[in-house]
Amino acid sequence: DPIDGTESFVRGLPVFRNQAALIDHGQPVYSIAYRPVTDDFFIAHKGKGTYRNGQKLQFSQRPLERVRLEVWAKFADPGIATILSAIEAKIENIRFTDEYLYVVEGKLDAHLAWRPKIVKLWDHAPRALLLAEAGAKLTNIGSDHYDINDGKWLAANPEVFDELMAAIVNNVGQV
Repeated sequence: DPIDGTESFVRGLPVFRNQAALIDHGQPVYSIAYRPVTDDFFIAHKGKGTYRNGQKLQFSQRPLERVRLEVWAKFADPGIATILSAIEAKIENIRFTDEYLYVVEGKLDAHLAWRPKIVKLWDHAPRALLLAEAGAKLTNIGSDHYDINDGKWLAANPEVFDELMAAIVNNVGQV
């Protein structure tokens, strides 16, 4: 993705990046992201971790009540408001920064992708591997695995993942 966050870039907001992923047998195995504003280079190789400027990153370990959730969603989808309402009472805050790399870095604690059926692999693949290799548990909503062709997924600290996923799944039926 030459510019991930194109609209932010066009508007002069500092939350855009360049990113790419190598996909093998339907799974991202190598990802890179470059954030020009801070001159940070991120790299993830399946099974080898995520690094920022050569330093290994560790995913957030905050408890559920301190979780700040980053959301990547199409708000025209009426279901997202129901899901976020169910999660909001359990966590500290919901964020819409348009910068998933804050989650990769451990500055924010979880990432919820709630995207339409038409999946743009150039958006999903790099972020999924960077998040997972930083230490997140990442699966599609209501699933025990990650399918690159499904735009609805959660990445979170393994200690809080199950409770966040349960709150989402319990409310998907109302969507």
